[in-house]
Amino acid sequence: MDSRNPLYLLYRQVRGAFAFGWLNGVIAAKRNPLWVISYLVAPLSFFILVRIFAREEMLGFALVGGMLMTVAANGVGIMGDAVFYKSTIKLQDMMVASPMTPLAYLFGLVLSGLFFALPGLVLFGVLMAGYGLLNANNILVLALASLTSLVSLSGLGFTLATFVREERFLWPLLSILTFLLTVLPPVYYPSTLLSEPLQVAAVLVPTSNAAMIFHKHAGLLEALPISEPLVWTIGLLEAAVFQALAMYRSRWREV
Repeated sequence: MDSRNPLYLLYRQVRGAFAFGWLNGVIAAKRNPLWVISYLVAPLSFFILVRIFAREEMLGFALVGGMLMTVAANGVGIMGDAVFYKSTIKLQDMMVASPMTPLAYLFGLVLSGLFFALPGLVLFGVLMAGYGLLNANNILVLALASLTSLVSLSGLGFTLATFVREERFLWPLLSILTFLLTVLPPVYYPSTLLSEPLQVAAVLVPTSNAAMIFHKHAGLLEALPISEPLVWTIGLLEAAVFQALAMYRSRWREV
């Protein structure tokens, strides 16, 4: 096949991303299963606390929050690998010298994170189905909302990671991002608890954007603060913008 054929070039990028995802995800998980458990700790902790102390009607929001916290951990969590590979073992320099593009490298990092997060996503999916929140009528909508949030957060996380020079500067940033993306906005609680201006502002956060769609289609909320097509449009635009930032504005090559 002609090496200049666009389809062949795309195939090479996708193949490289899957190979990197397998190496950094499945093989790494086999060597250290604790990484799989670590993706479950925070979401399950919030769920258990809500189950014990909150009203019964809040349990559905805790399950949605657990699912989206797992998605968010996968999205911004790639920052850890990205900084480690860039600063410590210089793997990113090898990728820069190879035909792999930043987008393919990012895709490989996301895939590796998904391998770690998959047990958590399955667990919360089963729990949501058991509580009647997930069914054949809404599973595709909820999957698309999760994917949109993941694409946005992975683009954001990768772009930020390329500007972090040392791993020790990363950990406070990750903690702050996790709080801003999964605890502060209406992910674990209904957006109706906020004032109307804050409800509209929350639509701009990728996790709460997806959470509002979850809440409505799971029957937890009757209406969204703005029209649902507009919520989807904002989420999709954010995904495109953050991926464009990762592709064209990340510090892929050291200057």
